[in-house]
Amino acid sequence: MNDLFERDFKAFRELKKLLINLVPFVDATKAVVSMDLENKNSLKTPSVYTDKMRLSTRELNDIVQKAVKETIMEEREMMFQAFENKMNDVVEKRD
Repeated sequence: MNDLFERDFKAFRELKKLLINLVPFVDATKAVVSMDLENKNSLKTPSVYTDKMRLSTRELNDIVQKAVKETIMEEREMMFQAFENKMNDVVEKRD
């Protein structure tokens, strides 16, 4: 019975480590469940770290809005530059 108690504490310690490292709760719990906490020489735990980033709808919307604004500003700057070049050409031809 005492071994069961220690195994549970090991599971909570592992879960805490994963959560401290910002692993999403669902992934952290899956990783802890897949661990062999009774056998110290168990196989390596599958990695729960991925290159995927999770964003809320609001965060994604903010990123898209910022990208759209930057693109509009760049396009506007290019149009002003083209207009200025055209005006300079007209002035030069006139003179």
